[in-house]
Amino acid sequence: MTFTLDDGTDVLEAYLMNSEKFFQIPEVLTNDDLQQSVDMNMGMFCPPRAKANESPWLECFIKSYDAVSRMEQQTCYQISDTTVADDVI
Repeated sequence: MTFTLDDGTDVLEAYLMNSEKFFQIPEVLTNDDLQQSVDMNMGMFCPPRAKANESPWLECFIKSYDAVSRMEQQTCYQISDTTVADDVI
């Protein structure tokens, strides 16, 4: 799963390392019904074409790493050690 992250200054594509931990849903990668539920919820939280200032904020840990694909080097980004949680008062 890939997230497009936009902080108003730049946009970055980041791969999600552990979707089960992130969404707190076991077996999310192997269950079609759970995947559809996640897609629907993400669509409500972050609708397509929404303005950056209308989208929810996400605090996450992003690792960058260099990868070589077909003799071309690129920098990739990965979300890790992050869990979606309800607001804490």
